[in-house]
Amino acid sequence: ESVSACVNRLAAQKNMLAALPGICKHASLRQVLSVYSRVVEFRNVETAKDLASLCDGTAQELTSIVSQILAREHPACPCDELKTHTLNVLCGMQLDWTVCEERLLGSVA
Repeated sequence: ESVSACVNRLAAQKNMLAALPGICKHASLRQVLSVYSRVVEFRNVETAKDLASLCDGTAQELTSIVSQILAREHPACPCDELKTHTLNVLCGMQLDWTVCEERLLGSVA
């Protein structure tokens, strides 16, 4: 693979990671969690240091979006979406529990 192709791919990856939080602001919980999981998985692959840092920042922004979705009075997803897999992903996130704790606990109770 040529150097210019590698540089272009890296630039595209950075641009996509930077755009994801804005794209996900009005997405459903399921959609945001899916994107979050893929960002985290991509980060675990041997990534360049600057790209890894961008992955971490994107994952944190997506975590904030998930907290906001969970805190809404009428969340973007029905409570029956909170299946085992979804809860596993949520437990692995550093959610802002001051924002979403009551809503999430009420959904699973």
